[in-house]
Amino acid sequence: MASGVTESDGVPWLDELEMAAWRAFIDGSWHLTAVINAEMQEESGVGHTEYRILVVLSEHPELRMSELAVHGLSTPSTVSRLVTRLVEIGHVERLPALEGVDARNRYVRITPAGRESLHSAAAKHVRHVRSHLVDHLTRDELTVLRDVFEGLRDRLGRPESGRFSTRRARVSRPGGDAAIEPLK
Repeated sequence: MASGVTESDGVPWLDELEMAAWRAFIDGSWHLTAVINAEMQEESGVGHTEYRILVVLSEHPELRMSELAVHGLSTPSTVSRLVTRLVEIGHVERLPALEGVDARNRYVRITPAGRESLHSAAAKHVRHVRSHLVDHLTRDELTVLRDVFEGLRDRLGRPESGRFSTRRARVSRPGGDAAIEPLK
């Protein structure tokens, strides 16, 4: 494919290196996540996304389902389905709905059993991340990887865009319970 903008269509096509980098990122990240997910599911009964949900909930006293979807790095419907499974096995609990609040704004939190499961799965998770990624990179490569993806996250999650913001502030729910809300 030709590099840059073609005269006929005005599209800034990816050059050979850009396309190879993009495809390597897509393929590598998908395969890495799939392998870690399968190993986590087999060893601890909790898949990678469920593990991520438990991690996020362990870092917050409670979260709205819609906020959990942002933190959990999955679609709201996927997070909802996984939270339902985690509720069924006693790792997460849904808090009583406030009047006029739909399911996307319902609060959830991790249970003591969920914290135990998270603690048990954490060592396995770290071992997989090390064996499949970290141990194959130099410190300089890890620094570049961190910088690239922190920059990407920051660009895509700019608060002024209103999309995918990861900035949070502590506020009070009606009734006085603490909650986490996105900053405007």
